[in-house]
Amino acid sequence: AAMLVFLLAMTIVGSIGASLPGSTEANQLERQAYVGYAAKLAYWYIFARLCLIFPAIAIDEEVDLLQAWNRSRGNGWRLLVVICVMPFCLSQLLGYMQRAEPSLLEYLLLTGLGTVLIAVEVAALSLSYRQLANWQTAA
Repeated sequence: AAMLVFLLAMTIVGSIGASLPGSTEANQLERQAYVGYAAKLAYWYIFARLCLIFPAIAIDEEVDLLQAWNRSRGNGWRLLVVICVMPFCLSQLLGYMQRAEPSLLEYLLLTGLGTVLIAVEVAALSLSYRQLANWQTAA
């Protein structure tokens, strides 16, 4: 669903941008880059809202995409931070810690740290799901 939004936005704006009079190839490439950023933001927003389906599946709860979407209503930007921004920042941090030729100890430490960070990210998604599931049943 999120990929469809991304592809639709890129197709529409790319078609409109190509048909504008007086647009040079350089302007068109710059415009496409900005549209790409906006489409990626829309993609990640939708993906973050639909990610609540993963913890529900893990606990064998019957859930579909519409229920995940409704459950995340009003919390889309928070989920975007938890699901997308936090893992991106943590992966960038790990990337900055790596050297071109790490020693075995450095490699093992960074692999261990990466594994711990993945567990933290999964726990953050699970806690978000639990909080939103409790919030929806209370409302």
